[in-house]
Amino acid sequence: MTSHSHGGHNHVHGPKDFGFAFAIGSLLNVGLVVAQFVYGIRAHSLALIADAGHNLGDALGLLLAWVAYIVARWEPTERYTYGFRSASILAALANATIHGYSARIEEATGTHRPMLDLTKTIKAA
Repeated sequence: MTSHSHGGHNHVHGPKDFGFAFAIGSLLNVGLVVAQFVYGIRAHSLALIADAGHNLGDALGLLLAWVAYIVARWEPTERYTYGFRSASILAALANATIHGYSARIEEATGTHRPMLDLTKTIKAA
């Protein structure tokens, strides 16, 4: 990171390349997804499996953002005179779509699962 001052105030600019941070974030998210899915299956926990699906969307969102960051830095061409700066907007749209489908799958799975009968659980105790 670089730091400089002007006009009586100081500020720090972020790193020039976020590649390493995106790689670490993506790997941690994928590891979390795998762990939640495996333990969700073992514990018969729909909540863990649903959260794994949501976090998979987060991991895909990070990867989309990483690709969009790289593509947005491409120079304009004769055909694409504005360049590729709108790649981040398309990545955000794709991320929202992924999360929308993920939420729909979670909702459909949860509503078709039998509800826990708490009266039987209380009487058994």
